[in-house]
Amino acid sequence: RVAPVSVDFEDWEWNPPYLRCSKTNAHSRLKELEESYIQNAILRLRFSDKLAKKIYGPGKVFKHVLLLHLSPMTAKMLDRLLDAYQKEGVYWVSYHDALKEPAYSEDTSYIGTVGKTMLLQGMETRKLNFADLTHPQTPKDWLKAQCD
Repeated sequence: RVAPVSVDFEDWEWNPPYLRCSKTNAHSRLKELEESYIQNAILRLRFSDKLAKKIYGPGKVFKHVLLLHLSPMTAKMLDRLLDAYQKEGVYWVSYHDALKEPAYSEDTSYIGTVGKTMLLQGMETRKLNFADLTHPQTPKDWLKAQCD
C-alpha cells in the first residue's frame, strides 16, 4: 500500500550538502546544516498540525504520518529530530494506529506531478485557501550553495 503522509519536510534535500561538507570537514557548515534540518522539520510539523486542524477541526488531535528518507544525514539527525518533535508535544503511535485516522481513508482525487502530503492534496482538491497559513519552503538554493 502506498503510505499516505501528513508531514514531509523534504529531509532528503539535506543529504547532498551534508556529504559535500563532510568530505571537506567543514564543521561550521555541518553545524548550520544540522540546525536548519531541525528548524525546517519543526516548521513543517507545526504547519501540518495547523493545516490538519483547519481541515478536520480545531479540537482534534491528529495522528500524523511522517515521511523520512534513508540517508546519512537523516541517520545522523534522527535522535535529535525525534527529541525535537517530542518537545513540540509529539507522541509516537504505530503506523497501523495512525491509519485509523479517518482522514487517511479519504480519496483526495489529487492528480499532479509533484508529491504532496495528503493534507495539501485535500486542501487543494477542496479548493481551500487559508490566507493565515503559509507553507514553509525548503531552503533549496541555500542547501545547494553549501560546500559547493
